[in-house]
Amino acid sequence: MLWAIQEVHNQSEQVATAIDSMRSAATDMETIMEDIARITDENTAGTDEANGSVKLVVKSVSAIAATSQESAASAEQVSASAAEQTDSIQEIAASAQELSAMSAELEAIMRKIKL
Repeated sequence: MLWAIQEVHNQSEQVATAIDSMRSAATDMETIMEDIARITDENTAGTDEANGSVKLVVKSVSAIAATSQESAASAEQVSASAAEQTDSIQEIAASAQELSAMSAELEAIMRKIKL
């Protein structure tokens, strides 16, 4: 009978040890879960920052694209204006040639009159 009591006592100690191990494991699991939650929060914050940065870059690129389009439109206007000015300069040059020809004719007429 003493042997049976000793056996029950040993098994009780084993159960107590198993319970302590389970409690320790539960504590470890709780610590791991807290670490996972902390890391998840940090990653989420980092992702939010990255998303904010990406949004800022997208806005900047969009602004640059809009400015480039405006610059292209301005360049087209300058080009059109330059073409108009070139046409005007050509007209002025043609008129100057006509005036030069008229001046030469007038000089010829004046010479004839003097003769």
